[in-house]
Amino acid sequence: MEWAAFGVVNDAYLYMFVLFCLPLRRHAGCMTSDVLASLDAAVAAKAESDLLRRRRSALAERITEAEGNVVAARLQLQDEERAVKRLERVSFAHVISSLRGTHASDLSKEKAEAERARYRINAAREELGRLLREEQSVKSQLEALGDSEAAYEKALAAVVEAGRNDSAVAARAESATRELVRLRECRGIDEALESGEVAQEALARARDSLSAAQDWSTWDTFAGGGMVSSLVKHDALDKTVAHLRVAASACERFSRDLDDAGLPEVDGAVVSQFDRAVDIWFDNIFTDLSVHQSVNEATDDIRRAEKAVSTAMDALFARRAALNA
Repeated sequence: MEWAAFGVVNDAYLYMFVLFCLPLRRHAGCMTSDVLASLDAAVAAKAESDLLRRRRSALAERITEAEGNVVAARLQLQDEERAVKRLERVSFAHVISSLRGTHASDLSKEKAEAERARYRINAAREELGRLLREEQSVKSQLEALGDSEAAYEKALAAVVEAGRNDSAVAARAESATRELVRLRECRGIDEALESGEVAQEALARARDSLSAAQDWSTWDTFAGGGMVSSLVKHDALDKTVAHLRVAASACERFSRDLDDAGLPEVDGAVVSQFDRAVDIWFDNIFTDLSVHQSVNEATDDIRRAEKAVSTAMDALFARRAALNA
């Protein structure tokens, strides 16, 4: 490289050089406005590219896991469908169930299990599709940025040439390291704050949906609401499951961003509620009373998750303010 003779031998030093040339832009003879504009754009593009590459790497791992979940859900569905067929046709399982007088309930239970497995495979496919779309979005953004590394090196070469005789840059080298760390941490915090806001909104929607399901469950359980209220309650539970899935995904993303920022992850209680809600809906051994109780428990868990997210957001805002002080 042309600037190797100036002692710039690693990426950290390159960043130090860049970061502390910028405050000198108003000093006569530091560098031209064109060089500064190119440098600003190159640094921003490289930082964004680095962030997107990390995200793409994390997505690749999650996609592999999601693909495994789809396969597992498909196998589970096949097992449940076979169990239903065994009870529907004349088979040993059919005979034993009939002799015990439990054929109808056994068949009903197996059908519910098959329906639950069907739901799970759909959910697994939706999650895989969401991750693949996110990966494609990241890929498109990286392509739009182009070769940010080459652009950065070119802009940096111009900076070195313009600042060849500027002794102030070398004098600020020690402070540059601290500034580099600060700027990188700010980027991570900003990303976590953004995903935290998404998680808060998703949790609020899930809580509102649970509240609606809770109201109808109370009426259906204690006031004998009848078929109409049962249908409305089931519709509310369906919507709740969908909102819980979105909330679980949002909290998972927030947890990853918090981990990147060096903060504890969010209480994962909301994630487990997805499975519980599915169980409530499809397992026909639950009575209206147990559904009512489970909805209450899910509501409490959502509130705890909301509190955990809020606490983490407060910590992020406090750290961001301290870094900018």
